[in-house]
Amino acid sequence: MTLVSYLTDRKDEVAGMMKGSYLLLISLGTDQDIEVGRLGKRHFPSGTYLYCGSALNGVISRVGRHFDSRKKLHWHIDYLLQEAEVYGALIFLDERRLECRIRSILSQDGSVTILVKGFGSSDCSCLGHLLYLADEEYLEPLIKRLLETISSD
Repeated sequence: MTLVSYLTDRKDEVAGMMKGSYLLLISLGTDQDIEVGRLGKRHFPSGTYLYCGSALNGVISRVGRHFDSRKKLHWHIDYLLQEAEVYGALIFLDERRLECRIRSILSQDGSVTILVKGFGSSDCSCLGHLLYLADEEYLEPLIKRLLETISSD
């Protein structure tokens, strides 16, 4: 048996063991006022959002969960994803929680804004892990800079 077929046969088990962080690419088609758990009702303008997260007990499974519309509302992002759509994800396999580092790198760019303080950051001191991208034309250079910076860390 090859390693690839072994991993394929056990993909659910293997996916659950992979540690890492991720960046979700999210599209919200229309302005929405959304109740976000304990954060309360918040206004989200239409556009592109970037969400930084981590899952040290199965990053592949966690990202897959975010693509699934049928789920219990647990994290702040779940509330937004009732109205918005995840259209892409970058996954960073690493033992460390990189979500704060990813957010920090992205936040240095003037094209992103934190609209909801505390969103996705209840377990750290970041202002928030959900970023609003002013114009989607900035997405590609922003992602490129993120990947270059993370790979040099």
